[in-house]
Amino acid sequence: MNLGEIRTFVNNILDYSPSVQAYTDEVNNVINEIYLSHFTDRLWEYSQKQVKLSVYQDVEGVAFTAQADGSLLTTAGFTADWISWGHIAEITAASNPGGNVVIGDEYHISYREDIGGQTRIHLEEMSKQGYASQYGAKDRALTISAGHTFTIKFKQRQITLPEDCVELIGLGLRERGSGIRSPFDVLPRWYDENLALDLDLVALPTDVIMEQPFSMMAPVNDPTLSVRAAAANTVSITGDYEVAYTIIHRSRAKDTIVELESAPKKSTLSYAFTAGNTIEARNLERTDDNPRSAYQEYLKRVYLKMPNSKHFFRCTDLPTAEWLTTEDNAGTGLLAFEFAHKTEARLPENGGTYQRCRLYPRQDKNYEATFRYQYRPIILRDDNDTPQMPADTHRYIAYRACQELFMKHGNTLQSQAYQIKADKELLKIENRYLRTKGATHIKGPYRATGALMGRPQVTIKRN
Repeated sequence: MNLGEIRTFVNNILDYSPSVQAYTDEVNNVINEIYLSHFTDRLWEYSQKQVKLSVYQDVEGVAFTAQADGSLLTTAGFTADWISWGHIAEITAASNPGGNVVIGDEYHISYREDIGGQTRIHLEEMSKQGYASQYGAKDRALTISAGHTFTIKFKQRQITLPEDCVELIGLGLRERGSGIRSPFDVLPRWYDENLALDLDLVALPTDVIMEQPFSMMAPVNDPTLSVRAAAANTVSITGDYEVAYTIIHRSRAKDTIVELESAPKKSTLSYAFTAGNTIEARNLERTDDNPRSAYQEYLKRVYLKMPNSKHFFRCTDLPTAEWLTTEDNAGTGLLAFEFAHKTEARLPENGGTYQRCRLYPRQDKNYEATFRYQYRPIILRDDNDTPQMPADTHRYIAYRACQELFMKHGNTLQSQAYQIKADKELLKIENRYLRTKGATHIKGPYRATGALMGRPQVTIKRN
């Protein structure tokens, strides 16, 4: 069943009027709450996703020259595309350190930009990374004198997981034809700190350590939509439009892992346009200077919601939008994709927060790692949206929604009746789609005595 069919099922039982928008919104909200809660409640077979992400070995001996704006520039062919925000740079040599530069110390890469065959990076002090409210970008920046040369070693220490990752379940190195077989264990962070594991140890990874999640700062200004002079791109549907935009790290553009994207800032109103209008987004936040007096870290990304869908879909991204407060697709008008659900990315729903992990030991060469994780499904907004779970599980959502709505309206007898129905459907789901061992919280290391502590197997009995 899709969202419209589930809602109709619930409306028929509760005698809700389908023409009352307040009832429709209430039922949709309850259905989505149950849907998302169920997905993350247990490790169902359908709530797990597997992706292949690249992990990289260190890159050593890269020469950079300090620039007047505080950045480091190299004109040599710098092909390591993975080096970007969040990774580590160790300064191994410098013609004149000075300032807060210490040879042999590590620094945080705040951004990377490639222009005309040249690569520019900006470094920040590691000791000030945890004080976002106390130190700004200028306070954290590396203090260098223009013209001096630096030799840098780059390290990938933290791995950012996809935006829909709720919890990392499994990790393995299984390259095709390589013969690599590396069993992984999860090391608790406190155990890693207690053992004082060497952060610079490089070998075949055998353990994974979950790190603190990272959250991108969301934009501040409320965006608006407006008609502009006629141009090539026009809206094809008459109705109400809405706009939203996010902030992403400039340096993540070539990263093969994920892009870091903030929570969206949506327009507070809807805007009515007729077919044939050319539109543009206004009142966006400035994320750079023109001309650039200092390189900034962020780009904007604009999304549109059209009359034929309740989802926001991504518009064309243009570098000129960095220092402008408007976005009009280089004068051609924002693209309103009539068939966007087939091709364009949707507005992220993770709130700008990303899970991160670290391998131990750090990888000794480039690997293609397989990450298996519990993921967050896409919220059901349009009536034709279907839950990302098998068709025989959809009735559970409908019964559980009836239980919640009857309880909300004080009908406890009917609520209990549909709770029994929902529990029977849940038992069927457990028997069919629960194949993972149950998790247990252990207040101690996994290797307390040199042997692995076992995890109890979940036993499900049919009634």
